[in-house]
Amino acid sequence: MGRIVSSETLQAIIGTAVIDSDFCQQLLADPIRVLKRYELTYAERLVVYRAQAQTLEALAEALDSWLAVKEYAVG
Repeated sequence: MGRIVSSETLQAIIGTAVIDSDFCQQLLADPIRVLKRYELTYAERLVVYRAQAQTLEALAEALDSWLAVKEYAVG
């Protein structure tokens, strides 16, 4: 159940970044500070930090790839 909630949280973060350019800039510039506000697993935080994305598209691709691998491993 936690995995689903976390995936929804990641989707909400990306969704917010799509519609709020200030949030998006903050997320890309300082993901550690921004993600402190959200209940995410260590692995979820790590994938965002390691993505070192310069664009929202790059971050979304990194998250999508990670979630796909995770789903394959679990499923």
